[in-house]
Amino acid sequence: MLDLESEKWRSLSHAYGAASNIPQLIEQLKTAPPPKDWKSEPWFSLWSSLCHQFDVYTASYAALPHVVAIAISKPAKDRLEFFSFIGAVEAYRHRKDAPPIPPFLQEDYFSAVEYAARLILDSLVVDWDEEEMIVLLGVYSIARGHYRLGNAIIFLPEEVACPECETPVPLLGYNLDEL
Repeated sequence: MLDLESEKWRSLSHAYGAASNIPQLIEQLKTAPPPKDWKSEPWFSLWSSLCHQFDVYTASYAALPHVVAIAISKPAKDRLEFFSFIGAVEAYRHRKDAPPIPPFLQEDYFSAVEYAARLILDSLVVDWDEEEMIVLLGVYSIARGHYRLGNAIIFLPEEVACPECETPVPLLGYNLDEL
């Protein structure tokens, strides 16, 4: 895992330029309370820098093992934002315009994604609401290499427009009580 004191952070990039500020955000994440909303720090700054509008950066790959390591120390119910971040980075690294993982980060990155999958699996025994379970199942799929399926699970709409008449039609599953 890239040491937070390493000068290599300056050679990595994020949405706004050099990633020299990311180690400080990771340090803040260690003691941050669970986020109350999408503007909660340090999550807001981490997300906007490292997973901005479906894009990832070389610093995203360096940060992910740290995010996994911090998630390990949190109670299962406080890990959802960690899992969401991990899933987003891993899914979006497969986009054709995503930068490759620098060779010196690859081993730690892939080990962290594998460990995250086990951590997610262990967390499934907790009582989650439906929205949280959708995220967990989606991120688990992504971490196991099924990034398209994982994204489909996470972003599956409750209804779609009929291709012939444009009428909203609930997807089977969301309307089981109506069948």
